[in-house]
Amino acid sequence: MIGLLFLIVFFVWLASAFYFGRAIPRWLGLKRAWSYLFVPLAFLAPIVDELIGRWQFKRLCEKEAVVWLSPDWESVRAVRNVSPDSSEPVRGTVIPISIQQAIYVDADTGQPFMNYNAVHTNGGLLLGTLGLGLGGTTTCWPKDKHEIRKMISIENLLTEEKSQ
Repeated sequence: MIGLLFLIVFFVWLASAFYFGRAIPRWLGLKRAWSYLFVPLAFLAPIVDELIGRWQFKRLCEKEAVVWLSPDWESVRAVRNVSPDSSEPVRGTVIPISIQQAIYVDADTGQPFMNYNAVHTNGGLLLGTLGLGLGGTTTCWPKDKHEIRKMISIENLLTEEKSQ
């Protein structure tokens, strides 16, 4: 069933590419020969959108999905989670990408204790907008997040903050 749906979408996409690839030069007052350029461009545009968007997403993951830990983390006795409820959209990307922050502060001093980011996307035109990603979200978290949280016993620090 999914294969049949894929074939239908593919042929609709191919027919649309031929239609718009031939119509755009006519709308712009260009010669018919320009359609040889516009048909492949119309066909490949959504794929290029995904490829460039995924490359940007990967680069953001490498740059943003890291854990920062305060140099004096060992002296902290209790922490408070002050993370924002929503994620912030990233500007200047081909596909919609957002960054979610996790922020913990020292409960006694209010100084930053630990923070890290997660990067999220639903995809570009094909996977996100047209729903061919079936509603899935791609997310990257810092690779060492769990090990660091375990090393500093973040759950115990949060528990201590609640009991005070």
